[in-house]
Amino acid sequence: MSGARYDAIVIGSGIGGLAAAGVLARALGRRVLVLEQHFKLGGFTHTFQRPGGFHWDVGLHYVGEMGQGNPLRRAMDFITGGKVDWAKMKDPFETFLYPDLRFEVPSNGGTYLKKLAGLFPEEEGNLRSYFDDLEKAAQEAQAGAPAEGSLALQTLGAYLKDRFKDERLKGLLASQWGDYGLPPASASFGIHATIVRHYLDGGYYPAGSSAVLAASIGALVREAGGELKVRHRVRRILVQEGRVTGVEVESSRGVEEISTGEVYSDAGAWATYGELLGGEFVDKGELEELSSAPRYGAVTLYLGLKSRCGHLGIHGQNFWIYDGFDHDITWEKRNLLAEGKAGSCYLSFPGLKDPQALRPTAEIIAPLDHGVFQKWQAKPWRKRGPDYEGLKARITEALLSLVESRIPGFRAEVDYSELSTPLSVEHFTGHRGGALYGFPATPRRYGLKCLGPKTPVKGLSLVGADAGSLGIAGSMMAGLRGVAVQHGVGVLYKILQGAASPVSAKLQRA
Repeated sequence: MSGARYDAIVIGSGIGGLAAAGVLARALGRRVLVLEQHFKLGGFTHTFQRPGGFHWDVGLHYVGEMGQGNPLRRAMDFITGGKVDWAKMKDPFETFLYPDLRFEVPSNGGTYLKKLAGLFPEEEGNLRSYFDDLEKAAQEAQAGAPAEGSLALQTLGAYLKDRFKDERLKGLLASQWGDYGLPPASASFGIHATIVRHYLDGGYYPAGSSAVLAASIGALVREAGGELKVRHRVRRILVQEGRVTGVEVESSRGVEEISTGEVYSDAGAWATYGELLGGEFVDKGELEELSSAPRYGAVTLYLGLKSRCGHLGIHGQNFWIYDGFDHDITWEKRNLLAEGKAGSCYLSFPGLKDPQALRPTAEIIAPLDHGVFQKWQAKPWRKRGPDYEGLKARITEALLSLVESRIPGFRAEVDYSELSTPLSVEHFTGHRGGALYGFPATPRRYGLKCLGPKTPVKGLSLVGADAGSLGIAGSMMAGLRGVAVQHGVGVLYKILQGAASPVSAKLQRA
């Protein structure tokens, strides 16, 4: 590999990095090298299996706007070569479960509004304004730098307090906050609007599991003469006179330098600026913010099921389960889970969403800080001792008990269980603190110049969640924008307009 010359190098194989690699290979004919420190490609789109035919996703739980003709679907089809089929989730695709209220979310924004207005008729006018504001705030957020005083820069909590009276309605509207990892008091309304709007027409899941994304994009990269390497950890991005010249990478072969004129980093803003660039090329105050910003940690309970659970009213929909409507209080109590007290969780069914799955599976996800597991951080994966396993058993019992209290009979369907903690996420992804998302989804996110695809280093783009929005779609689009920074926006326009042919030679060399 040291003797090869690559047109571009991508650091990390999350969907942002893979999207950049796919565009470079398919639209521009570039020879791309993708370097991944894990032993599997895909980042949070990879899957894993256990005996008995059970498999689970680790990050892609559902994606919106994957209907035929949607610009995001066209972008996804382009980078995967149209090799991925997206199965639409059945209605209702989500259910919000509270102690005295069950609300089923339809796959249609208009119907969603009518159901909410029917339940809270005195708030109908406010609800209609809210759905209009979702569109406005999402557009402001996607513009990248919302103006002072814009909707996007409000917190969700402030927005809801100003516009609604009913506390139950406020709680219902914020039910999906786990999709961006912050409760209403902290979360940007722009991020909330982007996520809620993304799912107004329902959710989709890739047939064959989320692993098909890396497989299909990888095939396109290889067809163009590129390579994808696992167990390769990038230690430094090499820069001379303000321009990228390559990377220093560590593998079983030792440490070597690989030359290239283009690098796309899907390692996150902190890792890119603080570690791979040694703290250079970024404002010191912003670097401190990247370093100190709290990260969203969580545990995931992976479950193999005995049946498809149709008799329990389950058909593959997501469940958001809470012990009350005040999500800020729920957030404050999140670490009580370590004591065996669960107040909230997200329940997902990858083995029911995927039409090709061999066995039914489920996942229960709940917020829990990395600090709870700090004392075991230095110990190796799967060898952290009986105290660690005891804590995991206590958490497992609490999560199963919470789900059982809202869906009686669910526990009896569990055939296999395995708990992942923030230490596992940190071990496999390299994300400090086991963070599931990038920089927190606060209004401050929009004020940092270091968050975005363009960097001060010529030939270097940031891709992934920190270069765009959170989630699969946001990270994918950031990958496309990262390429557009270096090769012109014509690349992006061609893809979103559904063009199948490569762009012009002039554009390729721009």
